[in-house]
Amino acid sequence: MSVRLDEEAIDKIISAARYYDERERGRSAGFTEAVFRRIERVSSFPNAGSPVWGVKGVLLARHVRLRKYPYLIVDAVSNDEIRVVALAHEKQMPLYWSSRLAR
Repeated sequence: MSVRLDEEAIDKIISAARYYDERERGRSAGFTEAVFRRIERVSSFPNAGSPVWGVKGVLLARHVRLRKYPYLIVDAVSNDEIRVVALAHEKQMPLYWSSRLAR
């Protein structure tokens, strides 16, 4: 199954990697490796993430946690692709990314 990353998800990956590199040079490499390793796992097991439920019990998306980092990869599965909607920090507003699903 193919994987597509939304532009906002890519932007968040880049900004988070910069944040880690500012804190400790070279740390962004471990972060980006963890992100793309998880995305690869999502592509192999698209229904393995924890469900994110919306209003009236509608499945909005799924998320998987990154190891060693406080981020979730949020994805939505359609018939032929996995769409990575967001890289969401665990401490941010929940579901801030949900409006992107309508696109």
